Amino acid sequence: MSNSMDVNTLMRINYRTVEVCLSAWTNQDLNFFLTSWAAGKSNSKMECANLNISEVIDLGIVLNSLSPEFRDPRTTKRKFSRDGKTYSVFGGIDIQRNDGKVATIQWIRHAMEDGIESVPQE
Repeated sequence: MSNSMDVNTLMRINYRTVEVCLSAWTNQDLNFFLTSWAAGKSNSKMECANLNISEVIDLGIVLNSLSPEFRDPRTTKRKFSRDGKTYSVFGGIDIQRNDGKVATIQWIRHAMEDGIESVPQE
């Protein structure tokens, strides 16, 4: 997938995995994408999206009108598999879609660490 994509293009495609590295996305764009996904209006097949935005993240804007659940990275660890590898996810912010599927927002500090067995304490 391209490293540069606007939010409207992402809303029209339905890939399992997307990575957008060089974008001009704003907090409002990210909120638009997440609220559309949560309502079941777009990206029903998506399993993983790595998105970088051009602004400092403002959770008040990004999570507006969503019902997030904040997960403590010291106490929450989940595993998932992608491309034949197993990854651990520590903490994050969960958003539930109207069909029950859950998306987890996370930052690089608590990102996928392959092979770590215990939850980090810092």
